[in-house]
Amino acid sequence: MKRMVLAAAAALLVLAVAPTRADAQVCPSGYLWNSWSRRCVRSCPSGYYYSYYSGRCKLRSRYWRACPSGYYWSSYSRRCKAYRRCPSGFYYSYRYARCERLTQNCPFGTYWSAYSRSCVSRCPTGYRYTGTRCVRLASSCGYGYNWNGYRCVRICPPGHYYSGGRCLSRSPSYGVAISHGPARMRGRTFRAMLASIYREHFSSGKLSVVRSYASSSYFSCYQVRRIIGAINFSSDKIKALRVLSSRIVDRHNAHSIPGAFTFSTDRARARRILGLL
Repeated sequence: MKRMVLAAAAALLVLAVAPTRADAQVCPSGYLWNSWSRRCVRSCPSGYYYSYYSGRCKLRSRYWRACPSGYYWSSYSRRCKAYRRCPSGFYYSYRYARCERLTQNCPFGTYWSAYSRSCVSRCPTGYRYTGTRCVRLASSCGYGYNWNGYRCVRICPPGHYYSGGRCLSRSPSYGVAISHGPARMRGRTFRAMLASIYREHFSSGKLSVVRSYASSSYFSCYQVRRIIGAINFSSDKIKALRVLSSRIVDRHNAHSIPGAFTFSTDRARARRILGLL
């Protein structure tokens, strides 16, 4: 009796996960419907196999071998692995390692269109079928626009960038002062303190680097604060910083350091100066 109950339960489980015609889709040219993975997969040329991880045809290695029905070749483990089974209306995503709902679970002979958000027999103009849904073609963007992978965005002229639906000017940035000397403030080297500023601001494109050729002197906390206060400045304040830099005083030798700072907008050079590469 117990065996009969187990057999009946196993039969119900098989029926729950077995490929059904209701899950089947009409695939576009170049794709084939795989009833085990419940997906349209690319029809690969001779010498290639379809990778469920990358979603592309990959060249067969010397380790590759054909797998029996219900199995696929895993290039990672170099062996045939059984298809993961999901309930009807779902497919197994090897990228996310979980069962995903078939968003294009449409009646037989149609498939899902993200454009019209409905089941259609083919993708609309400007879209292509990826094996799971219709996606926009980059070439379908109008003149002066380009596809960024998510939507059409305006192509901006040199020196500008696209933000908030319009092209904005890339204003020149100026501003992190660094010292080759052992200047310290509250136990931190001036260089390390400015490197921290670099990580917070320069890497996001807000600041460039102002290089110091000057001294190994110790700056007073007040003088350091004045320099830090001048870091977040715009291009119209650059002269003020030059004046400030020429007034830095070596407390030990009591002389000014004229021309202590020069400006560099070369990011690669700036990173080398900071020693962050």
